[in-house]
Amino acid sequence: MADNKYGYDVVDEVSTTGKYLSFKKGDKGKVIQIRLASAPRYVNQHWITDNSGKQTPVNCTGKDCAYCGDAVPAKEKIDKTAKWGWIVIDREDGEVKMFTGPTLIARSIKELSELVDKKSGKPVWGNPLTFDIQIERTEEPGKSYYKVAPMPEGMGTELTAEEIKAVAECGIDLATELQSSKESKHVGAYGASELETAPEEEITIPDDLGEEGGKRTEEEMPF
Repeated sequence: MADNKYGYDVVDEVSTTGKYLSFKKGDKGKVIQIRLASAPRYVNQHWITDNSGKQTPVNCTGKDCAYCGDAVPAKEKIDKTAKWGWIVIDREDGEVKMFTGPTLIARSIKELSELVDKKSGKPVWGNPLTFDIQIERTEEPGKSYYKVAPMPEGMGTELTAEEIKAVAECGIDLATELQSSKESKHVGAYGASELETAPEEEITIPDDLGEEGGKRTEEEMPF
């Protein structure tokens, strides 16, 4: 069979099973344990309700965005929220996956990376690529919606040669997966500018689930 010059040589054999890792509606109490294996990226999104009443995330394109750009009147601008992505190793099955979550999780990782022993002045945890973290979806209001805890066991250890090879060969490209996403240049600290442009729990969107309507915060989004 001749090669397809447009890049569609294989369309039936591609599988994404197990490629993605995230929290979903109904995951209250669920705990996942991961090792971060990449710098993060994030994309700002607007949640749009279509004619059928279904909510769909639409990536924000910045100044020319049809929902919040410079040409949109202030009263018509639609709030945005942020979706963060990392390449991780899922400790549940040892597989390399793309983990996505809200700014709340990214900010918790940032705080861990910047935690300093007040007596010695040394970082307590340091680079978040050198220890596992557990994330629990508690669904408690506010900043406790997700609880991020560092795992002391194995702290300070690098990935094994096998894990490094698996990450290199996983084929996950965060920039491709998260279209219109931005790079965070600081693996641990993320950089204040990145977090300032990535809205957190204050953002609300119309709720199309349930009979009573209302609003949902970012922590109640399906990721």
